[in-house]
Amino acid sequence: MSTTPTRRARIARALARFGVAAFVAQLVALFIHRVAAPMDPPDPRTFPRAGDRFASRAEGFSQEVLSVDPRGRVSLRLVIAPGASGPPKHHHRTFTERFTVREGTLSIEVGPRVLQLSAGESIEIAPGVAHRPFNPGPTPVIVEGDAAMPITFAACLVQLYKIMDGHPDARGRTMPLQLSVNDAQCDTHVDAMPPAIERALPWIIGPWARLAGYRAWYRELSLHP
Repeated sequence: MSTTPTRRARIARALARFGVAAFVAQLVALFIHRVAAPMDPPDPRTFPRAGDRFASRAEGFSQEVLSVDPRGRVSLRLVIAPGASGPPKHHHRTFTERFTVREGTLSIEVGPRVLQLSAGESIEIAPGVAHRPFNPGPTPVIVEGDAAMPITFAACLVQLYKIMDGHPDARGRTMPLQLSVNDAQCDTHVDAMPPAIERALPWIIGPWARLAGYRAWYRELSLHP
């Protein structure tokens, strides 16, 4: 049955009213999120310290903090479990990563290439370069990174690992919503996500994630709550 002009007009007015209401709601939520109740900055007392360990079952990574220098840069020892697929292919915008293989053979996807590094070999990953370390072999791979990673990013990793692994303190949080509220200090960007969508997440989804209880930093997920 065809839709009469009058009915079409009513539908158009209803859609217009809904669009205006949704736009206003988005502006209000964004104002609360960014202006009226901005997220608290992380407490440096909760940051990782030399000797701390943290791990991700999902990625097959176990990390140990070797040192934290006066600039707040972290050196880590990473053990990649046999058969570990590692993190999603990702990049960092503000810092360079440097890896030296201590034991085993590291497989690492860098841009369109897959490289294999043996013990004693090193690699430097510049900002903006997509990469994914992994271990398809039958024995663990041990890698050390020099003091290039910001302490704030290491603190962010601790929290993201617990969210990915479904830690009880994470209370059912999901990665897509978490990524929408991560601040600039949590400098990790998944390459599978189109840049335009990634840039829109904090502005469109972020305010609603905040209303659902998401934050950039959680004291209860830190190593030193």
